[in-house]
Amino acid sequence: CDALRADHLGSYGYVKAHTPVMDELADNGIRFHEAYAQSSWTKPGTATLFTAKYPSGHKTFLKPDILPDDVVTIAEVLDDAGYYTVGFPNNINISPSFNFGQGFDEYTYLAPDYFFGANESTNKLTYYSILRKIREGFLVKSKHPQHYYQEAKVVNEYVAEYLERRGTKDRFFLYLHYMEPHDPFFKHPFNGVGYARVSMPNPDPSWADEFRNAYDQEITYMDQRIGELFEMLKSKGLWDNTIILVTADHGEEFYDHQGWWHGTTLYQEQIR
Repeated sequence: CDALRADHLGSYGYVKAHTPVMDELADNGIRFHEAYAQSSWTKPGTATLFTAKYPSGHKTFLKPDILPDDVVTIAEVLDDAGYYTVGFPNNINISPSFNFGQGFDEYTYLAPDYFFGANESTNKLTYYSILRKIREGFLVKSKHPQHYYQEAKVVNEYVAEYLERRGTKDRFFLYLHYMEPHDPFFKHPFNGVGYARVSMPNPDPSWADEFRNAYDQEITYMDQRIGELFEMLKSKGLWDNTIILVTADHGEEFYDHQGWWHGTTLYQEQIR
């Protein structure tokens, strides 16, 4: 769950976001009270999840960095053990172009609907970032998830398609990437209102409560979609023989320490 703060879940004592699905999983399984991301942004944080190495070990901590071939990923370990490995990354920073598909039998990047007819390659270029900032900051008012990521409903559709065609004897490892907690923080039900870092890089402190409320709505929405995923596994008789791990690559700041967003500090709100 990209940018999900532990302290915004019911199982960690929070009440404003409604997360019954993840809370029940915590109640019936193992809830880790102290777990820390090894970075406060996606690329190095996920590289650590995939390799069990600190960023100093996997050396994938700058925007252009590519995951080295000589590290061993969890997908490689499980593939060697006879699992069919499938990943649905939903963030450009861990797309196949940065070698995060290493060891996966299938690794399908759920790319957003890029502006200006761009694609994954041009999305990494500076001029695309500049044009995107201009568009988001000055030219449009309404925002839509598909221009930033593919929403959880789409992730589940990819999972359903895989489960339909998998061999009944296949042991599988699935990496699923839900983006809802990440900015833009969309209001629900969707009405075109979203608060994005690209258009509000340094908001006034008065926005903190508004951002948090939208963030909580995103978490509630994601929890519902995770519930649909769990029901899918149960309907196919897979639930009782599947290990499920819910985690995050980093957190998010809402002016907790006079800052915003993530990737900026190592305070609890960004790494716990």
